[in-house]
Amino acid sequence: GEVVLLGTMIVERDKKIQELEHQLLYIDSKMLLKQYLLEQTKMKASNDRVDASNTAMDLSRKRREMRDKLKRRYIDIRAQNGGLHEYADCLKGGNPRVIGSSYTVRIQAQLCKAMHSMGILQHQLAIVKTSSNTVVQRFKDALNDMLDQKSQVEVDLMNQLMVVDSEKRKIEEDLMEEMQSS
Repeated sequence: GEVVLLGTMIVERDKKIQELEHQLLYIDSKMLLKQYLLEQTKMKASNDRVDASNTAMDLSRKRREMRDKLKRRYIDIRAQNGGLHEYADCLKGGNPRVIGSSYTVRIQAQLCKAMHSMGILQHQLAIVKTSSNTVVQRFKDALNDMLDQKSQVEVDLMNQLMVVDSEKRKIEEDLMEEMQSS
């Protein structure tokens, strides 16, 4: 009777030990998977940061190019304005001989050309401002979304790792208690 009872207890204990070892292996593999996923997430976040940095540099380059283009337009308009000042001086002086001359007609043509260029420049400037503000806002929104997603994934993975680690410790404790009690 006692031998059979001890034999049964030993078999049950061995089964329990095997079950706990199996659970421990399962939790170890689960923990390795979570660590792998965390590393993958970190790598993706790093790559996303590089992409965002490249996009920011590209936007800065385009902004500089547009600023240079606008600066050249401004210089062209300023150069055309020299003749406009002469025209204004002629009109202020009220000299009828000069006002009716071909010189005045040429200055008037320059005035029309300068006014047209200024209108185009103002329109282009408004377009550039609107476009750059839109692009910058989209970039900021995308970056914020990416950071939020990265943070959420990291928090989830860390929580999962803590749960797996806690389960592992519990199984190890149970295994140790089972071994000590027999």
